[in-house]
Amino acid sequence: MALVALLTGGCKNPDNIPASGFSLTPSPVKVVFTDPQFRVEGSGKDGASDPYTRQTMQSVGLTMLEMADLMAYIDSAKSTIDICSTRINNQGMVIRLVSIANRGVKVRIVTEKGFFNDPNSIYMIQELIDAGVLIRTDEDDINRQMHERYWIIDNHIVLTGSADMLDTSFSRSANNTLIIDTPLSSGLNASSDVSEIKSVTDAFFFDFTQMFDRGKFGKEKEVMLKHTFKIGVDVKIYFGPNDGLRTMIIDQLNNINEYLFYAINQATDGAIINLINTLVTSGRYAIAGVYDGPSATYAMPNGVAYDFPTRNGMNDKFMVLDVPTTFEDFEYFTAASSNDPVVLSGSCNWTTAGLDLNDETLVEVHDLTLAFQYAVCEANALMAAANNTGVVYGRVRSASNNIGLESTLTIATRRASEAFPGVAEPIEVQSGGTEGFYGVYITTGDLYMLQITAAPENHLTPEPKFQYGDTFLLLPGASYEGNFYPKLAPTGTGTGGT
Repeated sequence: MALVALLTGGCKNPDNIPASGFSLTPSPVKVVFTDPQFRVEGSGKDGASDPYTRQTMQSVGLTMLEMADLMAYIDSAKSTIDICSTRINNQGMVIRLVSIANRGVKVRIVTEKGFFNDPNSIYMIQELIDAGVLIRTDEDDINRQMHERYWIIDNHIVLTGSADMLDTSFSRSANNTLIIDTPLSSGLNASSDVSEIKSVTDAFFFDFTQMFDRGKFGKEKEVMLKHTFKIGVDVKIYFGPNDGLRTMIIDQLNNINEYLFYAINQATDGAIINLINTLVTSGRYAIAGVYDGPSATYAMPNGVAYDFPTRNGMNDKFMVLDVPTTFEDFEYFTAASSNDPVVLSGSCNWTTAGLDLNDETLVEVHDLTLAFQYAVCEANALMAAANNTGVVYGRVRSASNNIGLESTLTIATRRASEAFPGVAEPIEVQSGGTEGFYGVYITTGDLYMLQITAAPENHLTPEPKFQYGDTFLLLPGASYEGNFYPKLAPTGTGTGGT
C-alpha cells in the first residue's frame, strides 16, 4: 500500500511534493506535533526543526506550528488558565506557571490523586501552591485515573490532545496537541446546567468545573447533551467514560472509505483491534499505524503495525481516516469525492481503562486540511521513526544559469557504523524542474558521505557534502538538507557544493 511504499522507495513521487497548483486553506483547528526524538531542534536549515515536514506544509500554503508556538499561547494568558493534567513532574513547566501566576493570572489544575503525592512531584506541587495555584484531585483510589489533558486559556483558547503538558511530553515523547479558539458563552459558570453548552470551550469548561468545583469524576459526571460544534468545520467533543469512546472510534472505522493511519501508545482493546484486522484482511483499504513497544498491543497484523523504536517514546493517540499520506495518491484525491477526511485525537488509549473507566477526552474533526497535516506530515514522520529511516533532501543545480538538473542522477551515502571506509548505498533519484529538488528515505545512523556519484553529460559534479571523519547523525524520522550548488573556479571548472 502507498503508506509503506513511500518508506521503501516504491512510489513514483519519492520526494513527496505536491503537483503544481495543489494548495490547502488554513483550518480553524490548528495542531502542534511535539516529537523531539526525531524533530530535533537545529537539525534543519536556520536551526528549525524537521525542515522536510515544514517544507511539505509550506508547499500547500500552510504553516507548521512548533513547541514555541504552543508555549506562546500559554504565555499569552491574561486572566485565567484551567488545566487538566494526569501528573505534575516537569520543573520547566512548573517554573513557567509560577511566573504566570505571579503576574496575576488565576491558574487552576485538576490532576490524578495517584500521582499527587509522588516523591518526584510533591516539591513541584508545593511550588505551585505557594504561588497561589489552586489544585484539585479525584478522591478515589480505584483502578482508574483522571487521564485528561487540556488547557483552557482566558476562557476561549483550548489546547488538547495526547500531551500531558506537565510531564515529559515536550522533552521526550511524540505527541499532538490541537488548538481550538471559540468563545465561552456569556454567563456560563461553575453552576451552569449542561443544557447551556453552546461552544467547544463551553464543553471543556463544563467538564473542568464538574471536577474542580463539584468534585465529580468518572461516571459521576453529568453526561454531555451536545457533542457537535460547527466552527467552519465540524468538531465533535466526547468525554470518557460516559460518552462511549469505544463506540465513537468503532463508528469511524466502520465508515472508512479508503485510508487509515493510527498512532497509539497502547492498544489492547479486542473490539477495535479485531475490527482493524478485518479491514486489513478485506484488502480494500490502505492501512498502517505505529504503536509504542511490544507490550502495548497484541494481534496487530504484520505490515500495518509498526513498533516505535524507543519505549515510552510515542505517546500519540490519534487516527486519521480517508486522506492519503502521499502526494502521489493526492493526485487522485479531491475533497469533493466520497471521502470524509476525519481526525480523531485525544487522551484515551485503546484499553479497558482508557475506554471504560478513566476521565478522558476524544476530539473528532472533519476537515481535509487538518487531516492532511496528520497524514502527509506526521504519519510519514512516525512511520520513518518506526522503520528507522530518515529523509535526505535538497536541491541539485547545474553550473549553467544555476538551474536544477532534470535528468536522473545518483546520490550515494556511506555509513560510519560500517567498517571503514564503508560500503556505498547508491540511491537513484530524479532531480526535476527548475528547482532541482530531490528527497529520499534512507536508513538512519551516522553518515559520513553524501555525494553525487553520477550526473548527466555536460553537467558538473560537485564535491561531497561531508567527507570521512566529518559525520552527520541522521535520527529516525529526522531530516538532513543536502544542497549541491556548483561553484565556478577561475578556470571555469566546477568545484564544491554548499
